[in-house]
Amino acid sequence: MAQEAVKRGAMVQNVECYRRVLISEQLSEKISLAKRSGIDTIVITSGEILATLVELTANEDQSWLFECQVVVVGERIATLASNMAGNVIRSLCRKKQIIKLY
Repeated sequence: MAQEAVKRGAMVQNVECYRRVLISEQLSEKISLAKRSGIDTIVITSGEILATLVELTANEDQSWLFECQVVVVGERIATLASNMAGNVIRSLCRKKQIIKLY
């Protein structure tokens, strides 16, 4: 899109931005809500998210966390999650199909 605009005489400046915001002060609230709501499955999309979740979850919530099933998007994260929690469902998306490996 930007290239086409430049071809037509526009001045284009691309600005990319991405920011992660750690919500550690709200994590216990969110976990409490998840427990009350009956959440038993967590989707983890990066090793950093997994490590942060385990590290920042209060001791009294650790048992709930480790009883949850964990859905991951890759083998590396599956290995990390298995080492930490054990209840891992590996979901592989290929050509609009979801294959679940239990």
